[in-house]
Amino acid sequence: MIFLIGKDKELKKIIEEVNFSKLGIWERTHMEEWISESPEILGEELLTITTEYDRFDKTNKRIRYLSDR
Repeated sequence: MIFLIGKDKELKKIIEEVNFSKLGIWERTHMEEWISESPEILGEELLTITTEYDRFDKTNKRIRYLSDR
């Protein structure tokens, strides 16, 4: 639950918890874009080096981490 408080320190609104999927919010479509545009929403000072790219020639596979095993 989130409490939205106005400048006058009065309770303006109570926001109930809901799943992103119920709101139609998706990781790749929405959240990655939000974080790329405003990385401070993660609560730390971050620098974005690159973003995920899935439009390579002749494939649409995403890059995945491969271990040394």
